[in-house]
Amino acid sequence: IIIFSCTLFLIISIVSLLILKNINNYNDIIDTLPLSNEDKDEGINFDISYIDIGKIGLNYSSDDKLKVIIEKNLKKYTYDLRNDGVNEYYPLQMGDGIYSVKLFRNIEGDFYNELLSKDVALELLWSNIVYQNSIQEINWNDKSYVVTMADELTEGVEDEFDKIKKIYNYIVENLKYDDYKIADIKPGYIPDNDKILNEKKGICYDFASLYASMLRSQGIPAKLVKGYADGIYNYHAWNEVYIKKLNIWIIQDLTYDIQVRELGIKYCIMKNPAKYHKMKEY
Repeated sequence: IIIFSCTLFLIISIVSLLILKNINNYNDIIDTLPLSNEDKDEGINFDISYIDIGKIGLNYSSDDKLKVIIEKNLKKYTYDLRNDGVNEYYPLQMGDGIYSVKLFRNIEGDFYNELLSKDVALELLWSNIVYQNSIQEINWNDKSYVVTMADELTEGVEDEFDKIKKIYNYIVENLKYDDYKIADIKPGYIPDNDKILNEKKGICYDFASLYASMLRSQGIPAKLVKGYADGIYNYHAWNEVYIKKLNIWIIQDLTYDIQVRELGIKYCIMKNPAKYHKMKEY
C-alpha cells in the first residue's frame, strides 16, 4: 500500500509540475526575443508609491501582449502584464540596490519593442517586508475571502507560529489536489486565491500562492518558491515561511502534505531544506 501510494503521488506530482514548468518557460521567453526599433509609447503608469516596502506597479492599455522584466545585477525576473490598464504589482525581492524595470509590447510573432525603461533604488528598513506584500502572483486585499478566512482562523491566537499552524492545517485538511485542472492550464496562468479557497481545490502553484496570501495578510512574511525537489524531476512550487522569534525561514510543501493526507500517510509541517532547490522566489 505504501509503495502504491508513493508511486501515485509521484505520478500526480510529475504531471502537475510539467504544467508548471510550461508556465515558467512561457514567462521567460522574452529573454531570447529580438526587439524592434519602434518609438516608445506614452500612457504608461509606473507606480513607485510602494517602493519603501519593496514593490512597484505598472499599468498600460494595449491590444497586444505585454511583458515586464525586472533585473538587478545578473538576476532577472520576467512577468506578464495584463493589457486592460489595471495596475499590477511586482516584488523587488533581490535585496537593496538599483533595479532596472522594463516594459515590452509584442508587435508581431516573436518580436517585442521596449516601451519603458526605468531604474529604481531600493533601500528597505527590514528586508523581509517585501514578503508581506500583495503582488501579481500572491494577490489579496482587505476585502478578499482569503483575508476573512485567515482572520477567523487566527482570531484570539497570539503566538505567530500558532497562527502559521492554524492556516496550514486548514488548507492541508480541507483542500484537495485538482487532477483535472492541470489539463486546462494556459500559459501565463496566475492563481485566483479567493476562487481556490472557495472551490477548495487546486494545483501546487495554487496552494503556494494561497498559503502565502493568507500568511501575509496576518503580517507573517511568506515566500512563493519555484524550483526543484528531490524525487520530482520537473518544476515545483512550495513556500518558505519566516519564524520571527527564531529568525529562521522554514520550508513547507502543502501540495505534498495535501496529497499524502488524502492517502492516509503521516506528514510533517516542516520539510528538509536539503531536498529543495530554489530557482525563483516571490
